Amino acid sequence: YYQTMLFDRVNRHVKLTAAGELLLDYAIHMNNLQAELERNIQQLTGHVKGELLIGASTTIGEYLLPHVVGSFKKAYPDVNVTIQIMNTNEVAEGVNNKHFDLGIIEGPCEFPSLKEEKLLEDELVVVVPTNHEFADRKEITLEELATLPYITREAGSGSRLLFEQALIDADFDIENFNMVMELGSTTAIKSAIVGGL
Repeated sequence: YYQTMLFDRVNRHVKLTAAGELLLDYAIHMNNLQAELERNIQQLTGHVKGELLIGASTTIGEYLLPHVVGSFKKAYPDVNVTIQIMNTNEVAEGVNNKHFDLGIIEGPCEFPSLKEEKLLEDELVVVVPTNHEFADRKEITLEELATLPYITREAGSGSRLLFEQALIDADFDIENFNMVMELGSTTAIKSAIVGGL
């Protein structure tokens, strides 16, 4: 339509030309204007419909959002909600790149261009099998914790980042931990613990 190249092939990869970048910027701007127009019309008429794409970090996406979205859908049945679950860094990047309308994460956001709002408070706890010697204890020391096989979330996880920051704040070296495994979800960690790892 514009009678110019929009893509270049470079070393088996495809990238946008300057004209392609310009077209992409305008397309995103036009898409945002369309969404803004729809929101304003919906506010005027009181009827809310459309698409809502939410990025959620793993723990929030698995445990919190299904209940919240269920209530939301009852109030706004004509809104199609899509949730993509990934780690905190990937969600923040997706919001920053306008891939998601909003993101809900459990760790800090590293993008100064995004606005953050605290939604809820959560608590990280140590979990062991029910037959473990620490199972009935209310608390253990970091030194005792360091003697146990430790299973953690993957790099980029908000839960992991918060835990590691707590160790730094306590002046405790994470290298003292006996890390035996990294897993990509809280559910996988719970299964590994139940399985005796």
